[in-house]
Amino acid sequence: MAKKARPRSLAAVKALEKTLGLIPMKEGKDELPAVSTGNPLIDYGFGGFQCSGLPRGHIIELYGPESCGKSTLAAQIAIDCLRKGGTVVYNDYEHTMRHQYVRTLGMDFDDDNFFLYQPEYFEQGAHIAGQFLAAGVDLIIYDSLAAMVPRKILESDNIIDKDDRLGLHAALTGRFCKLLNYWNTKYGKQTAVLFLNQMRTGINLTAGGGNSAFETTTGGKALRHYASIRMSMKVIGKELKEFVDPLEKTNKKIPLNMKVRFICVKNKVTAQQGSSVVAMMRFGEGFDKSRTVLDLAQLHELVVKSGSWYSYKTATGEELMKVQGIEQVRTFMQDNEAVYLEIEKSLMTLVEKLSKTQMQVSDSDLKRIEAKGAGTDDDDEEDDLYITDEDRAKFAKNEDMDDMPGVDGKVAKDEEDPDLLPVDEEQT
Repeated sequence: MAKKARPRSLAAVKALEKTLGLIPMKEGKDELPAVSTGNPLIDYGFGGFQCSGLPRGHIIELYGPESCGKSTLAAQIAIDCLRKGGTVVYNDYEHTMRHQYVRTLGMDFDDDNFFLYQPEYFEQGAHIAGQFLAAGVDLIIYDSLAAMVPRKILESDNIIDKDDRLGLHAALTGRFCKLLNYWNTKYGKQTAVLFLNQMRTGINLTAGGGNSAFETTTGGKALRHYASIRMSMKVIGKELKEFVDPLEKTNKKIPLNMKVRFICVKNKVTAQQGSSVVAMMRFGEGFDKSRTVLDLAQLHELVVKSGSWYSYKTATGEELMKVQGIEQVRTFMQDNEAVYLEIEKSLMTLVEKLSKTQMQVSDSDLKRIEAKGAGTDDDDEEDDLYITDEDRAKFAKNEDMDDMPGVDGKVAKDEEDPDLLPVDEEQT
């Protein structure tokens, strides 16, 4: 009779962990360390109230169509991080950063904690990433993944025949994401890595010989899987301003503000997947947090609009603001930081309350769930949605399943996963 294998002792397991370099995971903290975007509502869109901004130790992808404010937001995140004493590495692969414009946003290029590079090819900027992660920098930005061209493509003489370079960009992206995750974990998960990405139009061939266009991101599917957060940006409206052209002496309209919707397509850090926020971007000045807070506070009636007048009262009835005109209100909030902070605090308290209410289960639903679990629910229509023991027996015997509820002999189409399928128009 064979002897039973004796279980390993706890000491043996500890010795094996030490030999293999394994570290037992402990329960994490409720609040995750993050790099703020400088805008409280955009922070909420990324990570809710558990992670206010870009989570450290994770890869984040920010994508959208052209001229929707991706590079502007990345620059403002870097500026806010530097103001708080952090260290930022900005890889401008597109070579399009306008220093004069970024200075108007508040960037200090002479800051010793700011490292700006313009790599020529993919591998050039990727090789130094490990050193910066080992140094514990706060933020690394890649602008953008679409412009991170492999060296082999740039040095090739034949720009037409691409068979030898097919899939090279996607392969390098997947390999680089693996290294970023390894380095970030090895050095204590201190760095948030932000990738900006562009959109491309692809063609799906159908069975009938036709085709349909769809929009997707560049660099293959690797970044979609390795990114803990994927945020989509889309322009949903613009505010125009009239002016008189001195040359043609005619009235023209120029864009003044732009409304951008942020949609959290994927979130493995907090329960923010599917949430969306709208931020106001002012041309030449970047994302305006005071205007963003003002618009949302007016929507929730914290700031009351009467005609062209805007007023705000505290919970005790004290009136802190009464200004005429939206631009005058914006200027007033910028000059009176205490009033702005009071409105922002009231707004974020309301947002937190609403977010908790959405995740709560109503009493009626709770009773129905408990009744269903106890088998006392008399709703026959809902019972048809559940497979009975008799149906399970048919399935085990491999009998005809056509008469089972919810089974029609065809493979059911799964709900579209925005993380795995091409991005549709609404998500962009």
